[in-house]
Amino acid sequence: MQPSTNFSLTLKAYWDVNGLSKRLFESSAARDGASYMIKGPMGKSLGVKQNGTHLAFAAGTGAITFMDTAAYVARFVMGETDDNEKVTVGEDFKFVYYVTYFNEEQSVGLRLLRLLKEMNSKHFDLVVRLSSQKSPRWDEKWIASILPPTCEKLWICGTPVMNDVFESAFHKLAPKYPYLKDLEVV
Repeated sequence: MQPSTNFSLTLKAYWDVNGLSKRLFESSAARDGASYMIKGPMGKSLGVKQNGTHLAFAAGTGAITFMDTAAYVARFVMGETDDNEKVTVGEDFKFVYYVTYFNEEQSVGLRLLRLLKEMNSKHFDLVVRLSSQKSPRWDEKWIASILPPTCEKLWICGTPVMNDVFESAFHKLAPKYPYLKDLEVV
């Protein structure tokens, strides 16, 4: 395979007057040949651990946040990881991904996630909620019903309302599940 300077981006269009996504979409539509300098990686790592249960809750484009983790687990399950990669999956590692979309047509990465689930690996589980199918909302009662006794890492990347619901529920549930004190809203 030849090295390339091309890559794909998945962006959500926020049509702010001076917003980057607006400029990128307009430039692409105009085919104006504009070029952009992208610096990275930026931000912090998710801090995935080698062992233990890892829970992620995401909504809409927030699902993108955890696609690298899901793709890594898929490559591990298929035996496609490189010996030089820093992160390894331990015997009791499990990534449980709860993701909600409005519908399948507006989903991001759902096909990849479903294919990984079809591999029936002990290292991955997927729970999908589609709002268009009038699926019950994720509320405190539901959250309490699905939390495992222990959890190595827990992340939330949802809408502001979803994040608030989860943070409130976790605050109330923290005495029973001490790991909830270390949640990360990403």
